[in-house]
Amino acid sequence: PDADVHGLDRAADLARSLELDSMDFLGFLTAIHKELGVAIAETDYAQVRTLAGCVDYVTAHRPARSR
Repeated sequence: PDADVHGLDRAADLARSLELDSMDFLGFLTAIHKELGVAIAETDYAQVRTLAGCVDYVTAHRPARSR
């Protein structure tokens, strides 16, 4: 969905804040994988529920060539 991400609280739940349903959230994770080369395992979904969590996860798991 179209969302205004300006002013998004880094600690807020992304799905709730951006009104993402489960398919939207999976699409978001797929885009992260496609654009940044970071695959997020289902067991790690809780770690990427917030903007801060996403940034931390991607930073920690991004392939060296993309840094």
